[in-house]
Amino acid sequence: MIRLFGVSKGYPSRGPVLRRLDLHVARGEYLIICGASGAGKTTLMRIVTAAERPDAGQVMVAGRNLAKLKRSAIPYLRRNIGVIFQDFKLLGGSTVTENVALPLRICGIHGRTLRDRVEEVLELVGLEDKPFARCEELSGGEQQRVALARALASEPVILLADEPTGNLDPEATAQVLGLLDLARDRGLTVVLATHDPQVIGAGQADRVLEMTEGKLETRALRSGVWLERPEEPDTRGEREMSLIL
Repeated sequence: MIRLFGVSKGYPSRGPVLRRLDLHVARGEYLIICGASGAGKTTLMRIVTAAERPDAGQVMVAGRNLAKLKRSAIPYLRRNIGVIFQDFKLLGGSTVTENVALPLRICGIHGRTLRDRVEEVLELVGLEDKPFARCEELSGGEQQRVALARALASEPVILLADEPTGNLDPEATAQVLGLLDLARDRGLTVVLATHDPQVIGAGQADRVLEMTEGKLETRALRSGVWLERPEEPDTRGEREMSLIL
């Protein structure tokens, strides 16, 4: 579902952020990318959504080579990707329903179909009783659940969660992680980026990768324990690079 081949990215003020990074995320996989703030996790997420272009390397998302994607096609790519953030990014002064309905309206969905979809995702995240509440009146955990409902409303195939629990208390964190587990169970490919070690063993991730100095190192989960010894690196990216270029 997501493939990166030799991806590098840097900024004049920071220098290299990603260094010849290879990544393969399978359809339906739940992947956690952990690392300290500033390690490059958000840059990676932005490259996957085509918000930024890499300086080198190739990126494949949902079967599309982003280097060959026309600018006009980027919005259509993003309809396949739901994104939630640490700071929620909700519309101020708007209701829960208005926030969740926004991506559906952008996709041209209206009327009964829109109302049914909004009701479905609000029930999924446990907010069916607050469709007309103003978002600023909700707790942090509830706001993040609104953000998750909005991300799921357009029925994406990929869900990216960039530090979604960073501003939440332990109870709200557990609720959000439970919903990410549910998203994976519904067939979505889930990528969670976090700097919080407590999050790593709390969900049902298939893999954990640690980002340090612009590279990814494989970790393994066994019975909720994060193993310190990395597995052998996946070299499929090097073998498959020639298939794209």
